[in-house]
Amino acid sequence: MKKIALLLISAVLLPLLPLRAGGDDTLDRIEATGAALTSLEGSFSQTKTVKANGKTSSFSGTFYFVAPGQLAMAYKEATEGLVLSNGKFFIRRGGKAHKGELKHNKQMEQLSDVLFGCLQGRVRAVAEDNDATSSVKKDKDGTVVVTLLARKKSSKGFARIVLRYRPSDLLLTGVLLEEGSGNINEYTLTTPVAGGTIPASRFEIPKK
Repeated sequence: MKKIALLLISAVLLPLLPLRAGGDDTLDRIEATGAALTSLEGSFSQTKTVKANGKTSSFSGTFYFVAPGQLAMAYKEATEGLVLSNGKFFIRRGGKAHKGELKHNKQMEQLSDVLFGCLQGRVRAVAEDNDATSSVKKDKDGTVVVTLLARKKSSKGFARIVLRYRPSDLLLTGVLLEEGSGNINEYTLTTPVAGGTIPASRFEIPKK
């Protein structure tokens, strides 16, 4: 009788239990892919848009990533550069260079957390760190698009983050970062290749 009663209770309650949303399953798969990722490299293009005057700038180059904390963006343009390496950073914008430790530079630390988080599939953690909601959809070509929207508007941090993952293997192929000021940086990663050996010299912080 007890078994029959339990079966009857289960039959009543199971339809009432919430099912996992499809978006959650997709985020689980993105997270699993990112957790297994050891390295990634490929070509990239970047478009920067300044909200105040609508001016856009375009750049391109090659990116290199080694888990868990090394990323280099080797720009074709000599005025630009970015290296994030085990808690340290080097960045060149418009010919002006800055370097230091991430923990002493809030803006660079936040950028580092977002880029590494997205590359390694930690979408939920990135959303939580930015106090953002998340939504998942698929484009016509199957590309998985994850959008994170900040709950509160702020002049600092990111108001919107849009991530694009390749449908065949869920590797990151696109990142859009919209600052609270409205400025936008959009990166497109072309034909990323995972699992290769990348020389440590790629992640050396320049002396100057």
